[in-house]
Amino acid sequence: MTAANNNKKTFAFVSTMQGSYWGGSEHLWSQTALRLLRKGHRVCANVFWWPMIPQALYDLKKSGCELIRRSGKESNFHRLLYRIWRKMSYKFGRTDYSWLDDIRPDLLVINQGGNCDGLEWMTMANRKGIKYAVVAHNVTPNWPSEIKSMKLSEAYGGAETAFFVSEANLEQSRLQFVSDLNNARLVRNPFQVRYNASLAWPQKNPHYKLAFLGRLDIGIKGLDILIEVLARENWRHRNLIVNIFGAGKDEAVLHDLVKQLKLTSVRFKGEATDIESVWATNHALILPSYREGLPIVIVEAMLCGRTCIATNVGGSAEIIENNKDGFVAAGPSALCLDEAMERAWQRRAEWKKIGQLAAQNIRKIVPADPAGIFAQELMALT
Repeated sequence: MTAANNNKKTFAFVSTMQGSYWGGSEHLWSQTALRLLRKGHRVCANVFWWPMIPQALYDLKKSGCELIRRSGKESNFHRLLYRIWRKMSYKFGRTDYSWLDDIRPDLLVINQGGNCDGLEWMTMANRKGIKYAVVAHNVTPNWPSEIKSMKLSEAYGGAETAFFVSEANLEQSRLQFVSDLNNARLVRNPFQVRYNASLAWPQKNPHYKLAFLGRLDIGIKGLDILIEVLARENWRHRNLIVNIFGAGKDEAVLHDLVKQLKLTSVRFKGEATDIESVWATNHALILPSYREGLPIVIVEAMLCGRTCIATNVGGSAEIIENNKDGFVAAGPSALCLDEAMERAWQRRAEWKKIGQLAAQNIRKIVPADPAGIFAQELMALT
């Protein structure tokens, strides 16, 4: 249904992600933007320029979104040009933020991969008197300086609402910003499996199969500690296969590491295009991350009735009940991961039953239509 003309609003979305051309932090804002377009609102989006354009951006543009791709940082040469351009733009009073003057949105939504990378956009919106909401999908592992902490506290305090994907990230941000963040609320991310998914249990044939899904970035996803555990003697001789789905900057290093350690249990499968097909052939998720927001891959695995083994970072322990509907490692270390994997392995005959309980429990936490709910919340802020 199209919104009445007198109720038509202008929503602007800014994505601060620049580490890759797309990621899990982008699903919520992009799907929400589509919902708002379908309700007849004007929607504008500002993202970093990348040579590759994800399908979601094509879909947005096709649906009428006014898309701006600002200068990115995908190469050293481009970084140099970008710095020169920024200096020249500042000198003559023309910056990235002039886009806000052109559209004057009723609400600016600043979507961050972390919790600090949207500070400049928040500050500029404050100066221009533009209402804004902010979304934090993770937290920076490095504490901000005292001055930056004060700026972040002020910037978040000026937001209509500060949305966080997990309680853990919210609490960490309160500490980092030295702020109560009284305007904070939780938000859930969309997922890429059916909400009512009901998959048959995979045959063993003769191995149990763990699956990792995510970006191949060692410093974030902790694949180094997973490989370290699998290289230990007690794991080398078990009927276990670990399938790694994903791509990223550390892909070649991980291949070399597996080859050097002569690990026959690890298989690289490339990027997964159909998440349900992954869970049709794998028994459990393994997620050894160093840091997370609230992992979409855990939500998807649980919706598909699969057991999850994950490190206690971000919101993982908020949706996995340890030793009941999954297994949580005390921390992101080889010692802790080995202990959690061992607990899970000793109960491998129960994985199907544990996964069934996980499927029931996750539906009590995550709604069927997170983007639709988020769209309603944003409209209520205008």
